[in-house]
Amino acid sequence: NLESNAISTSGIEALAEGLRVNATLCELRLSNQRANFTQAAEGQLAQAVDGNSTLKHMTIDLRNRHAKEVIDRALLRNRDAVRVRRVSSNESAESATASGKRIKSADWAAEAAQIAASERFEYGDAGGGGDGSEQRVYVAAGKVLWGQAKESERQAVVLAFASNSTVTRVEMSNALVNDELAQTWGRVLRENRTMASLNLESNAISTSGIEALAEGLRVNATLCELRLSNQRANFTQAAEGQLAQAVDGNSTLKHMTIDLRNRHAKEVIDRALLRNRDAVRVRRVSSNESAESATASGKRIKSADWAAEAAQIAASERFEYGDAGGGGDGSEQRVYVAAGKVLWGQAKESERQAVVLAFASNSTVTRVEMSNALVNDELAQTWGRVLRENRTMASLNLESNAI
Repeated sequence: NLESNAISTSGIEALAEGLRVNATLCELRLSNQRANFTQAAEGQLAQAVDGNSTLKHMTIDLRNRHAKEVIDRALLRNRDAVRVRRVSSNESAESATASGKRIKSADWAAEAAQIAASERFEYGDAGGGGDGSEQRVYVAAGKVLWGQAKESERQAVVLAFASNSTVTRVEMSNALVNDELAQTWGRVLRENRTMASLNLESNAISTSGIEALAEGLRVNATLCELRLSNQRANFTQAAEGQLAQAVDGNSTLKHMTIDLRNRHAKEVIDRALLRNRDAVRVRRVSSNESAESATASGKRIKSADWAAEAAQIAASERFEYGDAGGGGDGSEQRVYVAAGKVLWGQAKESERQAVVLAFASNSTVTRVEMSNALVNDELAQTWGRVLRENRTMASLNLESNAI
């Protein structure tokens, strides 16, 4: 996330070069830059995205209509490819089950125990953490073994996330989630303190499942994204109303997908999500203004050792100034936030460069938030280099800068 910065032409070109070879980034946020970039740079970025097979979500303000069309088509193609693989894997699982074959024996009790203890799991591994680091994403979507699991085994796995303290994202789209599993997810949302994103799209959740998820959202204080669109079962407008009330009372949820018939419920949810996103933006702006005021008056609110911060990031060790509030129990920090940080606003350009470059070798952080974080072309060029070398990061927000 590099939104709301100052990235212009050369920065966009450098990011494009990074995307040509990067094979891990799924999301890149670049909208609302305070600097302009040429339509030629937009074209280079479009070509890079078109040749990239992992990027699925991107925000950027473009003038070049052709570039926008190319990027939109490429992102849609990449999302469709994931969906096709999921459907194919599920069909293979159903075929194998129908013929009485078991492709592989799975110990789901052990999987659930490992998840509950925040230890390394096997069947939901998303391909990260191969160096022994913590696994931060759990994927059931498209997994043959998940399709073969018994209902009681799936229940045990979902319930295990109630006590998990390492996984921040769960992907269970088109993953045989019914009302009973959704009710268990509702319980998990009441107890889990780590998860930031939950994808339950394209399943069969109806009224009781939606009501249970609503109950979970009433007390949950960590979830930022919940995806529920394209359900194969119907839920009542009363259930939609309960969900809307829960979202309206939640201060952390910022993104949600769901197909609603109740217009009032939709309006309530849209307003609540916008309010929560605005609250984040207000805090960022306020922090940046405080930093600028302190800098203008010659005051330093706190002395920051950015060289040490960069070294810690490069070595995948615990960092200080970009901490997003997670990892307080000694676990790995998976999100780095520069947006809205007073000390980041006070840092020298060379210090910011060192911090960004350090992510080239980092193997723990999966998301970086640098929207409205003084990112200019020079920093964007460094991010381009990082994207060529990093093998862990899944989300980068560079919106509202000057690229």
